[in-house]
Amino acid sequence: MIQVWDLATRLYHWGQALLVTWMLLSGFSGNGDSIGHMAAGVALLVLVCWRLIWGIWGSETARFRAFIPSPSQLISYLISSRQERPGHNPLGALMVVLLLCLLCSQLLSGWLISPLSPVELKRSVVRLLEHNHGRMALGLVIAVSVHVLAVTVYQWRGHRLIQAMITGKQHGSGAVPKLVAGRKAAMVLALSASGVSLMMVISLF
Repeated sequence: MIQVWDLATRLYHWGQALLVTWMLLSGFSGNGDSIGHMAAGVALLVLVCWRLIWGIWGSETARFRAFIPSPSQLISYLISSRQERPGHNPLGALMVVLLLCLLCSQLLSGWLISPLSPVELKRSVVRLLEHNHGRMALGLVIAVSVHVLAVTVYQWRGHRLIQAMITGKQHGSGAVPKLVAGRKAAMVLALSASGVSLMMVISLF
């Protein structure tokens, strides 16, 4: 067993899972304009900003340039199912990118149609954004469902992905990934929270 996931990555993963689940439930139940839904959106925005920054300056297995596969790596994995390095496999890496793109789209459209919007939009634009927000939410449900199904299949095949995202440890050999200290992650989280808070305050004026 080797340590492949730092605490920041694991906290982000489970925090994102909880917030996205809550927001999907509240949104599809007709409470998308509730304070709880919007508060969860702000919290998720903080987490996503944290993850994006961590994907540049974080631990080796969290950095985008370290785990996003090249076409040849993806093809090789599809043929052999052999993972070259610890952390995300190529398909898992693509799912991370897809989920982050969907979340960024949802957060942006949700912000623009909420009372916290920094700009006043025409009603026709708001309706278009609301429509797209609902459509993208369905896309997010599909992506999350595929992700959960894939993890379930890998678990059934003996790849303990859920346990790895709890303990940070994964079966493997070779070089141990370089993990960054938790203090740096806390500083990045504080920076993300401060930046989002400032954006929300400015948007109110």
